[in-house]
Amino acid sequence: MIVIKSGPINYFWFGQAISYRKYPFNEFVHTQKKQTGLGFCMETRHTKLIDLTPEPEVLLKSFHKNTRYEVNRSIKDGAAFAVEGSLEKLIEFHNDFAERKGIDKLGDPIRKAMPYVIATKAEFAGITYVMHSYYIDPEGRRVRLNTSAS
Repeated sequence: MIVIKSGPINYFWFGQAISYRKYPFNEFVHTQKKQTGLGFCMETRHTKLIDLTPEPEVLLKSFHKNTRYEVNRSIKDGAAFAVEGSLEKLIEFHNDFAERKGIDKLGDPIRKAMPYVIATKAEFAGITYVMHSYYIDPEGRRVRLNTSAS
């Protein structure tokens, strides 16, 4: 389970269950057990479990043929995927995108989520075109897309 503090609220990600008495005014995200209770609103979200242990070639073969074509074409054209090691670069990239789109910017909440955040990027000719951030729970072996910017 991940606990992220943001102001007076604690966000509990990937918990086994909700604790009503211990945490009456906090937010539980992606709990593994379906529960309801006084003061709680349950929003069902579905999670697709994907085994990432096979070799990349085996994973690629499991994709739909159009997806395989797009992946192979992007590789042939020189696009590259990488993990972005700098959280500040992610924040800067996302905030430029957010300003253009009129959406919320990233800041302290994502900084407080470290070390449970990883950023990825897609590049072409040395230019970053897309970045994503994910919340990662190493103990529960779960990942959730947090932000996308292009």
